Amino acid sequence: MTKSNNDFEDIARWRMDFCRESGVTINDEEYFIDKVQTYGYREIIYQYLDHFIENDSEKVRPNTTFEEIYAFYQLDQR
Repeated sequence: MTKSNNDFEDIARWRMDFCRESGVTINDEEYFIDKVQTYGYREIIYQYLDHFIENDSEKVRPNTTFEEIYAFYQLDQR
């Protein structure tokens, strides 16, 4: 059985909520969904979020955006 776009968007929105609860700002939800669908949530968030965590805590630095995390991912891919 394959997942439909609606299934994927539901999962992406759940992940978006998780990011927001972690302190990540998402300025453009469609951009988030597109990038997560294209490159993978784990590839972007799990590998790069730790670069945006405050020292000695589990909190994301204030005003960190998904767009910043994705830009860091893109830089690393080059």
